[in-house]
Amino acid sequence: MNQQFQDAVTVARHYHGFDLFITFISNPSWDMLISKLLPGQTTSDHPDLVIQVFNIYKDAVLDDVVNKNIFGHIHAHVHSIEFQK
Repeated sequence: MNQQFQDAVTVARHYHGFDLFITFISNPSWDMLISKLLPGQTTSDHPDLVIQVFNIYKDAVLDDVVNKNIFGHIHAHVHSIEFQK
């Protein structure tokens, strides 16, 4: 984790800082997530499903930002995932 932080700081130093800081959180009420649960189950019963759906949405956001350039041309990007309970 420390090495990844150092790499991110090096990228920021090379490009003179970051322009965007985007926070993306999981929503336990996402339709895609709720539809995969059995009757009577909650999202806290299946953290594996929460992670799978989160990764689908995260990949879509990263694709929009990095490949589709919705914020303009990207020189570099760094992302981090932080799990909380």
